[in-house]
Amino acid sequence: MLAWNEHFLHMCDMSQARNSAFYLPHIDGLRALAVLFILLFHLDVPFVGGGFVGVDIFFVISGFLITQLIYRDIHAGTFSFEEFYARRVKRIFPALFTMLLVCSVVAVFFLGPREYDDFFRALRAASGQIANVFFSKEVDYFAVGHAHSPLLHTWSLGVEEQFYVIWPLLLLLAMKWGGRAWVFPVLALVGLISFGISVHLTHSDEMHAFYLLHSRAWELALGGLIGLNVLKPIVNRRLANTIGFAGLGLIFMAVLGLDSEGFPGVKAALPCVGAAMFIYAAKGCDGQTLVHRLMGVKPLVFVGMISYSLYLWHWPIIGFYKSYFGAGLEPLEQVLMACAALVLAYVSFRFVEQPLRHSPMSARKTLVTGLAVIAGFILVSNIVKRADNEPWRVTYKLDESILRPNSYYRQCAAEGAAYAHKDACTIGPNKEGYEVILTGDSHAGHYMPTVLKWAEENKLTVRMFLRVDCDAFLLPGKKIMRQGKVDESCMQLQKDFHEILKNETHIKYVFLSLRKATGTGEEKRAFEQIAAYGREVVYLGSVPEFKDHPHDCQMKNNLLASKVFPRKQQDCLTLDHAYSDSMIEAANSTLRPLLAQLGIFHFDPVPYVRTAYDAHGNFMYLDNNHLNTYGADYLEPYLDNFLKEKGLLAN
Repeated sequence: MLAWNEHFLHMCDMSQARNSAFYLPHIDGLRALAVLFILLFHLDVPFVGGGFVGVDIFFVISGFLITQLIYRDIHAGTFSFEEFYARRVKRIFPALFTMLLVCSVVAVFFLGPREYDDFFRALRAASGQIANVFFSKEVDYFAVGHAHSPLLHTWSLGVEEQFYVIWPLLLLLAMKWGGRAWVFPVLALVGLISFGISVHLTHSDEMHAFYLLHSRAWELALGGLIGLNVLKPIVNRRLANTIGFAGLGLIFMAVLGLDSEGFPGVKAALPCVGAAMFIYAAKGCDGQTLVHRLMGVKPLVFVGMISYSLYLWHWPIIGFYKSYFGAGLEPLEQVLMACAALVLAYVSFRFVEQPLRHSPMSARKTLVTGLAVIAGFILVSNIVKRADNEPWRVTYKLDESILRPNSYYRQCAAEGAAYAHKDACTIGPNKEGYEVILTGDSHAGHYMPTVLKWAEENKLTVRMFLRVDCDAFLLPGKKIMRQGKVDESCMQLQKDFHEILKNETHIKYVFLSLRKATGTGEEKRAFEQIAAYGREVVYLGSVPEFKDHPHDCQMKNNLLASKVFPRKQQDCLTLDHAYSDSMIEAANSTLRPLLAQLGIFHFDPVPYVRTAYDAHGNFMYLDNNHLNTYGADYLEPYLDNFLKEKGLLAN
């Protein structure tokens, strides 16, 4: 224990001595707080709901330190793009690609087929420093159960590396065209524009607001403005101490009080301004205020020094574990994973980061090596990805028939399909004077065969107004953003649905379905308007859901790794009604009284779907929340009886 303590103290002292002119212990302390907040947030520790803001703090710190170095070298006439990017490669690549290599090996043995494919697509993006762009189209960072990608955390590295492609050039141009006096206002303007974009996108396209450079650059720019040394330093120690503590207070307010709704936007200013205040307050007093000395204590400095490696390794440990064993974490599991992350981070820092960061390799060789490593990882990932369904990896073969959606789903529910196949999506004898409309999102899609059978028995024609990822029956007028673009297809679908329902008198019946609808906000207004059109309206409720994708679960139970590491969930194909029913009832508690008040019939499938199998032993689920054709056929007689009881038959 004494030997370890001596080594720990020696390591911290050596780090300070290594670059004593520029080393700031309190910055490592701030890094430590940032990475610990992120770690606790990802471990699902209570009361740290805003721990994700640790990344924002990292952005401010990075902007401060790197801008300071760039500006110093430009001012001295010694700045070199080649040297700058070589230093970035030595700083970032060794630990990053070591982590990517280890994760690739783990993925081969522990990821199911769907996640396996997603992993290697993410690996290529992370290798190319564009993980943020990739995830902006794939994964909601805050989505429960959908954000276990072991490489999700690499999005922030993408933001930083893209920022430092542009930032040095911007500094150089500002210095060249206007001298030192131009630098601060030009960079401040860039930061303000980026902040405005962030606020705007947060309300129109949260995925792009969260992941992409143009909505995050202001956070790095904020740190950079402090690094320029233009602002007058605070020499009054008492005032500096007060501002430093106030900055930490803002950070803790963000960590303890923020949630994901409306983030980043204005909310991100809380931790970023807090970090900026803390850093700025130290400049005039050489970090010798009480608050900065407290943040510079050796245990915090130690964690701060390994913070990059800790950030890299903590999430793969948690992500792989949650993906393989299940999302819920027990306290002991949380402690063990935190310890494992700290150990791996130290090993990575000591034996990977430090030796290669201080390698004598020339700048040009470093850059060529970095490009070769990127190309190699992308090439190898394409090869390894092909092992997805090899029998040595997965010993279970899934019945493909249960994975097929109904025959109308792809042609009538895919984006734009309702227009591309208008005739094909009007089913029945009277295509011009159809009497029935089915509308909603993908859950309306899995009800297609059920509604069509009822319509066929009653000699009615059904027109599909639905689409995946589109709340098709909501009131039109609101701009809908999807993957950074205006979703014209969904907006047109909403407009056409309401215009047709308002003006076409041949429509008698309207079937609606929307996953987890609560009947509040926009949904409430849409239900009220649809009821006012005077048609017979039926809401088709949500079916019971699995916690995990049942087919992926089955595949994981038959991975070769499962022979050594048995999964918690051995039974993947049995519905957990305690979980599912409570979730659906939470939505129905507000939806049910609204529908009753408006005279909309509510078909609730939950009482009928108490098992995932039909009477012939066919599994009825396409994934964890959609029925396949077997499931739709199973519900048809129950819906038919329900509609007969309500008197909804053809005249």
